[in-house]
Amino acid sequence: MSRIQLALNVDNLDEAVAFYSTLFN
Repeated sequence: MSRIQLALNVDNLDEAVAFYSTLFN
């Protein structure tokens, strides 16, 4: 999961967390 977040963009980490939180909710 962390690898995917890094792949997206470190600047978008918060957005990535929110996205995956919803995705794996």
